[in-house]
Amino acid sequence: MEISGSWIAMSIARNLISRAMESDRYHGRVSEEGDAATIHEHEQILEAVAAGSPDDAADAMRNHIEIAWERRRLPSHIG
Repeated sequence: MEISGSWIAMSIARNLISRAMESDRYHGRVSEEGDAATIHEHEQILEAVAAGSPDDAADAMRNHIEIAWERRRLPSHIG
């Protein structure tokens, strides 16, 4: 978000992280495979931004948020 230069984007990201960490179901830890997947998802977002494709960037960001949240949720039988 810092690279974007958008104070709105940085504020949104900080607020999302803060709110997620308040959730009983968020544990914030992932495996090495999860870290690699996150990096790949970020690369997809960056590629879409660099290509000047806002729709693809939005889709990649939405996909990343949904998948990343699932990676960091506790199993439903816990919490």
